Amino acid sequence: ETPALASDQVVVVEPAPEEAPAADAVSTDAGSDDVEASAETDEAAAEAEEEAGSADSAVPDGLALLSVENTFEGDIRFTLDQKFRVVEGPSEMDLLPGDVLDILVYPGVLRFSVSSNWRAENVSGNAEFTVEPDELRSIWIKFVPDPDGSGWDMLYQWP
Repeated sequence: ETPALASDQVVVVEPAPEEAPAADAVSTDAGSDDVEASAETDEAAAEAEEEAGSADSAVPDGLALLSVENTFEGDIRFTLDQKFRVVEGPSEMDLLPGDVLDILVYPGVLRFSVSSNWRAENVSGNAEFTVEPDELRSIWIKFVPDPDGSGWDMLYQWP
């Protein structure tokens, strides 16, 4: 059970660093045309993965990937202004319980808000954190009862 925290507090649990997979070997016997064709195919595949929004794909150089998961028992609305996002589109995104949203973002400070009309109570919170270039940052978002019983606090944490 996660302890209730004020909306300006964060529980940080850093995952163990993963070893980078070994790079695919390229045969030196291959002609230059074969190497160029292979590079173009790899680049096209990487772009297709990026467009699909897969969290498993590599983060494009100099950017960051934010993966947001709704761990709350009700629907939430996650709001991230366009100035933080690479791909243009709506700033407000609705997430059902268990939904995960991957967003390509610019590195730096990200300011976001979360709200829910859960049980006809309007609950909301704002927060910010910093992402580094080439980082994949996953966050879990939920609302927890305020310790004094006056309402709900938004809680976000790293998985």
